[in-house]
Amino acid sequence: RNLRTWCRMGDFLLKAGLHQEAAAVFRDAIDTFPDSTWLHFKLGKVHGLMGDGGAAAMQVQFLNGTNQALAAQLARRLTVEKGTRGY
Repeated sequence: RNLRTWCRMGDFLLKAGLHQEAAAVFRDAIDTFPDSTWLHFKLGKVHGLMGDGGAAAMQVQFLNGTNQALAAQLARRLTVEKGTRGY
C-alpha cells in the first residue's frame, strides 16, 4: 500500500465514526512510513477525537521535532476539541 491509500482508508473510517479503527490504520501506516508528518498529524487528530490527550500530545511532540507548523496546527485543534468537550 502507498501513503495515499493508507490516508484514504483512515479518513474513510474517521468519517464513518470508527475512531478506533482509523487510529489502527494510521498506526499501521506509521509502521510503514515512520517519517510521515501527515500520518502523525492524522493519528494525533484521531486520538484527540477519542479523548486520549496523552496519545495526542505524543504526536504533537513528534511533530515539534519535524514540522513545527503541523505541530502548532494539531495543538490548536486539540485545544479547541478539549474546550468543546468540557474537559
